[in-house]
Amino acid sequence: MGASQSELESFKDPGPAVTEKRILRAIKSHEKAENVTIVTMEDASGNVKGEGFMSSLVNLKVEAIVDGQRKVYAWVLKFVPREPNRAILSMRLRSDEREQFFFGTFLPQLKDFLSKKGVPELLPNFCSIPYSAWTEDDKILIMQNLKEEGWRDAINKKAGLDIYHVRAAIEWLATYHAITYSFLEGYAGGLEKAEQDFKILFWKLGDYLDWEKEIMPFREHGNNNQRTMFKGFQEKNPDRNYVAFLEDLFSKHLDIGTAANKVRDDQKYKLKTICHGDPWFNNMMFKYKEERQVNSVVFIDFQITGYVSPALDLVYFMAASTTGELRREYLPHILTLYHTIFTSTVERLGVSVDFSYEDLLDDYKKARLHGLNFALNALPSILAENTDDIIETEEWMKAMNEEDEEVKNQKMKEIMDQMTNTYSSSDAMGERMKDLVDEMMDAGQFLE
Repeated sequence: MGASQSELESFKDPGPAVTEKRILRAIKSHEKAENVTIVTMEDASGNVKGEGFMSSLVNLKVEAIVDGQRKVYAWVLKFVPREPNRAILSMRLRSDEREQFFFGTFLPQLKDFLSKKGVPELLPNFCSIPYSAWTEDDKILIMQNLKEEGWRDAINKKAGLDIYHVRAAIEWLATYHAITYSFLEGYAGGLEKAEQDFKILFWKLGDYLDWEKEIMPFREHGNNNQRTMFKGFQEKNPDRNYVAFLEDLFSKHLDIGTAANKVRDDQKYKLKTICHGDPWFNNMMFKYKEERQVNSVVFIDFQITGYVSPALDLVYFMAASTTGELRREYLPHILTLYHTIFTSTVERLGVSVDFSYEDLLDDYKKARLHGLNFALNALPSILAENTDDIIETEEWMKAMNEEDEEVKNQKMKEIMDQMTNTYSSSDAMGERMKDLVDEMMDAGQFLE
């Protein structure tokens, strides 16, 4: 997903995201006031290594005088990165634009839909958005700083969410999916009109990227490293045909990423709606009644939200955020909980849906590779115990944009080897990957 040389040469830095003029404009819009004077602005970058894949973040504290009253704001600004490689990727995928559209246009319509139904309280938790814009002057999303409101990361999230955190997340997803499904079912003009009105939410990867061109530089290295991993699985479990499974996948689909894209964009599912798209432990925050008693959850980061199967959200969440041990014990319970909440919420909104529990199981089976692919790519950096092992987005981009093919191949090999070393350096990491592969193999065929 690297930028071309012409894209890099034509890139124009839009300048600093945090300016007094922009923040003044945001406060005036938020407060619906013209008499505003900024007293102080204190900012610090919100990005840490391994986070902020396509966007940049700034935590901002502002003190202002609004119509004679002192106001203090704790905001998080999200905007297109100023680094050329990441900025070009964001603009290609329209990721920041999509999230601004979601919060600025789509979510307000969902709220209005629920209000007209007389059940505004059904909407699950969302981050408050004081200001959002996608204009020549402002391409920015300003969010309330959730940490200032008592939200926090899940306790020990990297070890895998426990069942209490999982239930909270599943309830959020089921409710949200049910609301968007019901909204689309009753949309004036039908689904075709909804697609016209919310076009940026109805997308496939091929709309933005020539995937075959993008995957070529690291397909061979990635496949070889996965062969090493699967061979290791088989050496420890000789009764399982891991290597044969992987080679069969390569022969049919060339690589796991390509197969996963087919699972997202081309697979036939019983039901689709507007889904989160990126629901894993790094994109959710929790409040607690006591130290370990989950009270509520909020999902963040809607850059790749879109019209797909809810099963894709479910497998993505489960693969990246839970352990094999938890899934073995609770998966039937989790899917039953999801299905019960989804169908009851749809019915509460006065919409009928033909989506049995067996339909959900079938869609979940078809979607499994989507979750495995994300886990294979995301978990090594996120769960790395040594921060030196974390691979920054910019490292990927620079390697892919090397004009010298020999240098590019060497850099890509080094990155892939680094990911493989992360797998092998941790028994827990290897076990999590093996469990996901076991589940895929046991489920059987994933592409029709």
